[in-house]
Amino acid sequence: MESSGIIIGVCPDMCPDSERAERERKGDLDQHERVDGDRNQTSMSLAVKKYNRTAERDASLIRPMPNSAEDNGLFAQFA
Repeated sequence: MESSGIIIGVCPDMCPDSERAERERKGDLDQHERVDGDRNQTSMSLAVKKYNRTAERDASLIRPMPNSAEDNGLFAQFA
C-alpha cells in the first residue's frame, strides 16, 4: 500500500446510535436534524453529536476545588 501523505477519515455516523435514539424519544432534535420537520424523528445522515456538559447529566461527578471547603467556612463567619 502506497502512502500519499493525505489523511482521509471515515465516520460511519455523526451521532452515536444510543444518543440519537434518546434525543428522538425526548424530542430533543435541532430543526436541521429532523426528518420532514418531525421533532421526534431523525436519521443517521442528519443527526449530529450534541455537546453535553457533565454537570447537566450528573452533578455528583463534579468535585469542588480543594480550597472550596476552606472558603465556605470563611464565608460563614461573615454571614
